[in-house]
Order: sequence, then C-alpha cells, then structure tokens
Amino acid sequence: MKKKLIITLSVLILISAFYFIGSGFDVREDVFLIDYAVPPNKNEMTITVGVASSAGYTRAVKNVSDNPEVMELQFYSAFNGINGSVGENHRFVIDIPSECREIYFDRGKNFELILCKDEVTGEWSLTK
Repeated sequence: MKKKLIITLSVLILISAFYFIGSGFDVREDVFLIDYAVPPNKNEMTITVGVASSAGYTRAVKNVSDNPEVMELQFYSAFNGINGSVGENHRFVIDIPSECREIYFDRGKNFELILCKDEVTGEWSLTK
C-alpha cells in the first residue's frame, strides 16, 4: 500500500513538473507590439509586447530567420502553466543587423510583417 502511494505521488509530481516547466517552451502566436525604440547609432531595438489572450505572458524572444535582411521573431510563454508568470518579460532588446529591413512576428502558419525600415531615411515604422 505504501509503495503504491509513493509511486502515485511520484507520477503526479512528474506530471506537474512537465506542465509547469514545459509550458515555458510553448510558442506564443498572439503577441502584439506595444512600443519600440531604436537608440541612435546602435544596432539594437527595444520592443515592448503584449499578448492578445487573457491568459499568459511572454518570457523570451528568438529570431528564427536565416536571412539577415529579415527578422522572424518567435515569442515563448512564461513558466508555471497556462497563466503562469514565472520568468515573465514583456520588454526585449534585440540585436538588429545593419542589413535588416523587416521584422515579422510568428502567427503560427505564417509570419506577419510588423516593422519595416525605410531605405532612404533608415527609420523604422509600423506597417499598420
């Protein structure tokens, strides 16, 4: 009887750990841009994002593009379950290669153009 209880508790703890930790590796497809700032004479941009869903937060961003002229950003959920906030971050500083002209956000089956760089002025602007 005691052995079954220990095994059951161990299984429940493992399932909980997978849920709470594993949720932090989910890609968020509902992220939207709140604000952005580009410091002068630097190859970086600070972006502030939010999520359209009523549950959850972002914790990380990753550029998944191989093309230096295009950034395709994937955002990852915070740890601790569906509405978890462990590791939450909504402001990211991303390195922008000098040849980068467009920034896209992951929408699941495709990427949506969010920011583009004017070739003449070098200024970034929203596409919508």
